[in-house]
Amino acid sequence: MLNNWLFWALSASLSWSVGQVVSKKSLNNLTPLTYNLLTTVLGFFGYLTFAYFLGVSQLSFSIFDFLILAFVTSTYLLYYYVTSLAEISLVGTIWACYPITTIIFSAIFLGEKVTPLQVFFIFIILFGAVLIGWPPRQNKIPDLTDKDPGSKNMKFESWFWLAVFCAGLIGFSDFLTKVVINRIPMGNYFLIYAAAGLPGMLAAFILDKKGRVFPKLSKSLWLFASLGGLLFVLGNVFFFMAFSKGPASLVAPVSSSYQAITVVLAFIFLKERLRKVQALGVALAVLGIILIGI
Repeated sequence: MLNNWLFWALSASLSWSVGQVVSKKSLNNLTPLTYNLLTTVLGFFGYLTFAYFLGVSQLSFSIFDFLILAFVTSTYLLYYYVTSLAEISLVGTIWACYPITTIIFSAIFLGEKVTPLQVFFIFIILFGAVLIGWPPRQNKIPDLTDKDPGSKNMKFESWFWLAVFCAGLIGFSDFLTKVVINRIPMGNYFLIYAAAGLPGMLAAFILDKKGRVFPKLSKSLWLFASLGGLLFVLGNVFFFMAFSKGPASLVAPVSSSYQAITVVLAFIFLKERLRKVQALGVALAVLGIILIGI
């Protein structure tokens, strides 16, 4: 089981989704910079711990790998900035398609071969993820044909194209992650990844002056935020382990199904309403995962 990429990919999805549910209330009071800083600190020590237990080889370390992962970790910081520009239901719908970029680059440059049937299952998963994040009917999407530069439509275009660009960037970063994992042992990977997260976080702290707000949350909310951050880091570890075991073109879409688990957990534990379109999205995502795993 531990050598099965599907096991690790599903473990990543579960860890990410539980982390989101656990930290949901506290995250509403944190700026993107604050949350990224929290996860960077937790990740630094967490990844070093896994590097220690897996072992580090001095012969497999290069500045090139560090620079690639520094770029990767920097792009991951963008998620909460982009979601702060519009409703997360809208941004999440676009963001759910990021594995498409990973699949394309992996097929072209890594020679990963995906059968037509697997492609069909992948798009079932991605379509399900899109439906999960589909906005409710009362959220009216602005008319992009409106030429009035002073209207809110221009703002919609701004976040829309930024979300599309960042989703593609994240998919490309996942491809780069796979490239590095193919080159070096996992112990070395976690060591480099721990250090690679620091430059991007430092740059974000310098540039985002408005985000340097540390809210006075209760101890319980800070505890939930920290626990959620730890689960996010653990999910990353599982995700990287899945990349070391299987093709990125399959790992990326399966792990992106964490939204389906999040919706179900929120429905059970937070008593959030599960809309019909979301239920359909969850069913499709689960179905796609099951079919790929057969």
